[in-house]
Amino acid sequence: MTYSILGRDRATGDVGAAVQSAWYSAGAGVLWVEAGIGAVATQAIGERAFGHLGLQMMTAGSAPTQVVASLVAGDVTPGVRQIGVIDLSTTPAAFTGSDCVPNAEHQPGADCVAQANMMTSPGVPEAMVAAFEAGAGDLTDRLLAALDAAQALGGDFRGMQSAGLVVRTGERGAPAWTTALVNVRVDDHREPLAELRRLAGLSRAYRNSNLSLERLASGDHSGAVEAARDLCSHVAGDLNARMRLGLTLAAGGDPEGAEILGAMAEQSGRWLAYARSLCLRYGIDPQPILDRLR
Repeated sequence: MTYSILGRDRATGDVGAAVQSAWYSAGAGVLWVEAGIGAVATQAIGERAFGHLGLQMMTAGSAPTQVVASLVAGDVTPGVRQIGVIDLSTTPAAFTGSDCVPNAEHQPGADCVAQANMMTSPGVPEAMVAAFEAGAGDLTDRLLAALDAAQALGGDFRGMQSAGLVVRTGERGAPAWTTALVNVRVDDHREPLAELRRLAGLSRAYRNSNLSLERLASGDHSGAVEAARDLCSHVAGDLNARMRLGLTLAAGGDPEGAEILGAMAEQSGRWLAYARSLCLRYGIDPQPILDRLR
């Protein structure tokens, strides 16, 4: 009832996974990703424990082929399972049980592995791997391209409902809250792939939402303004982004900054309190900035 892909970027150490299914909240149960370790997909009649167990086995040193073999050997109903496993350097592995609903297949690639069941047409995993390996951009872009390739062949015969995308980076053992580059889900939507792509784009933009403040704190005023304007261009109409632009402009004495912050303060004085808090968080003296508004 699902098509998914696991992928890695050897140059950056990023590892990730993406899925689409005609089932509610597929991203919550199918994808398991840990920075510095790898990723697991468990689907068809999926068993969520396989995600945890697979990551634990790779952490202990098992290769993907060993993980798949162990999970299948310990399962009382392996015929209804589909599993994909990838680590950061060795050959990816997968398993498709003989009782999975057709078309059910899997396909490993050089740096990815795709699996699909309940497909309208055969050849979906092969198309996903080809799209991933030919794709441009970062790991997120290539995972999304693989999902599009699966849907182009008809996807799940029941249609579309949910999707998920997780990309993590960092060293083994790094706290999970520090490793997510993208972690978005579309639990119920008529066009889940389009919505997933939109959310992935927002995730990229907001990941750098405080870059302007970091640059301002380091004394790079022009770089701070550049970062704030870039954020506004990606999230047009977002008042949080506009406040950051006003703040960085006002810090350099630009009248446009005072105008932006002044207009926002007229809506609510809490915007200035928020601006002050942000300055304090990044070690920036807020008083000279706020004084320019008077």
